[in-house]
Amino acid sequence: MNVHSLGWRSDWVSEVNTSLRYFMVGYASLHTAYGPAVWATQFSQNSGGDTARWGVWNLITNRFYPSSGWMRAVSALCPY
Repeated sequence: MNVHSLGWRSDWVSEVNTSLRYFMVGYASLHTAYGPAVWATQFSQNSGGDTARWGVWNLITNRFYPSSGWMRAVSALCPY
């Protein structure tokens, strides 16, 4: 995959197949068959930001596709 753009990205993004929105953080977007996407970290607001999971954030649809379960995480990148 080729690099689409470099730089930090963060936003409130909806998870695929739900109306739930989570805070996302990722770096660099890549060209994919479905448009540019970022391998990103999704933080859970319900846990005060101390759990996260990883997956693909599609920048065209602004949807997140998780590829891991929720795990304990400590990060200065989470806004809450």
